Amino acid sequence: MEATVSQVLQLTSELAHKLALEKHRQTCTSSEPTETLQSSGLKGHEVKLLSEIRDRVVNALHEHTERQISELKQSINQLTPIYRLPNEVFLHLFKLAHYLNPQERAAWKISQVSRAWRQIALNTPQLWSRIDVLNETFVEACIARSADVPLEMKLEEPLRSSQPKNVAYHITRAQEAAAEGCVATLLSHAHRWRSLSLERVAWHTFSPLLQTPAPLLEELSLSHFPIGDLSSLEESWPRLRSLSLKHTFIPLTSPIYAGLVELRLHSVKTAVKPCHLLEALKGSPLLEVLDLKELRIEPLTNPHPPPVRLSHLRLVKIWHMQSQHAQSIFSSIHAPPSLRIRCAQRFPMGGHLGGLLPSSDSLQETLPSLSCIKEMRFVLLEYGELVLHGNAGSTPLLYLKCLLKKKKDAAAIFRSLGHELPLPNLEDLTIRGPVGAIVGADDFASVLGGLSSLRCLRLKACCPVFLSALVVSTSHRVCPSMESLTIMDSGIDEQVLISLVASRVAWDKSALKELSLSRCVGVGQATVLKLRSMVGAVVEI
Repeated sequence: MEATVSQVLQLTSELAHKLALEKHRQTCTSSEPTETLQSSGLKGHEVKLLSEIRDRVVNALHEHTERQISELKQSINQLTPIYRLPNEVFLHLFKLAHYLNPQERAAWKISQVSRAWRQIALNTPQLWSRIDVLNETFVEACIARSADVPLEMKLEEPLRSSQPKNVAYHITRAQEAAAEGCVATLLSHAHRWRSLSLERVAWHTFSPLLQTPAPLLEELSLSHFPIGDLSSLEESWPRLRSLSLKHTFIPLTSPIYAGLVELRLHSVKTAVKPCHLLEALKGSPLLEVLDLKELRIEPLTNPHPPPVRLSHLRLVKIWHMQSQHAQSIFSSIHAPPSLRIRCAQRFPMGGHLGGLLPSSDSLQETLPSLSCIKEMRFVLLEYGELVLHGNAGSTPLLYLKCLLKKKKDAAAIFRSLGHELPLPNLEDLTIRGPVGAIVGADDFASVLGGLSSLRCLRLKACCPVFLSALVVSTSHRVCPSMESLTIMDSGIDEQVLISLVASRVAWDKSALKELSLSRCVGVGQATVLKLRSMVGAVVEI
């Protein structure tokens, strides 16, 4: 290595000296004596040329070595196992990364990994179909690289303030000009739009996007967007199937609500007429998702409106609405048995499920999925929040979060089980939390008396008095089909527990098949042995 460097240095010096000598001879007159060639001028030329040769050699060496290193790295990469995969596998993985996390802009990261990956990414238009940055270069690159693939657009104007009073005054002129340039570019490709989302953007800049025909547009989402004249929307977007409005409202009489598959209305300040809402739902018989949050509904003028049949409805979400408003919606639709309901409601003092759900007589027609619930969890949390989970196997059918003023208000909701909310097919019930502090043994027995199909009961951190309600007598027998009883984190009276098991075994020796005890204070080993003599399976967890 050192010998080679020395040779390079020697050649460099000789080259510089020869070039300097030649140049100096050309600049000197023929009458000058030869010894003048050794003047300072010669040395100056040699210094200058040596510097130039050094720079050229260094640059050439740098370019050559960088090229060699790049080629070597590429050769090494091609020897690694992952590069033995066919391009079709990479293509599939890149598409998964794009569709699972579109906000991560996977294409831009993938294209920086290697030359091979970049080539695959650039030849995959689907990876460039999402436009979510208001930058003209970015928008033009996505449009060019996505070829003819439908475009997904999620546009949010950059703001100076996180909570602007007027979004139009909280952007710089340069940002507004950039946004206008992006809008102009997108308008020329309106025939490719598949989805459009506008959040906190100014009407005067982005309104052209809503006034341009987009024959392929299927999804529209508007959030904090001041609506202007949108009278011709239904003609501009004939394939619109999903509409989401947050802090934005389009009158329900607009034909834009016709033919939808998904409808989301969040935080609408304008009170809507129930008849208009029902008409909008009726105009979308193929509706699958209905998501309403903080929606104000005027009082019903017709207490018995004609039902809206939505045979394809699979999910209803109602959040933070007055219970009577939610009830008017639930009572007006006829949904399939596969419907999933997710609801978060603030209940008034003494409120129960009868003030939220349709009457028990009409539940089979309006919300038949509630009758299909086989597993229910009743969870009372310490801070006054009650949650109901209802499943049919692995399918969640009901999630109801009850926001209560006081913890004792959960008693009325608990008493609704099996009555205002009939559960004819319930087989598995879990009760968790300090329910015994607000519900007595009689109410507990009344609820279980309405659940004749119950086969498995789990009590966690519940009052011991509930056990006395499960004791069987000639005049009192709740849960006649109960086969499994689990008690967790509870204080237990041993004699009551023995009486409970003995009474059920005496009534039907094959009824109670399993008893599970976990962290139960007051149950000794002698009691466990006695219970095992009566029940085949007594499990201590």
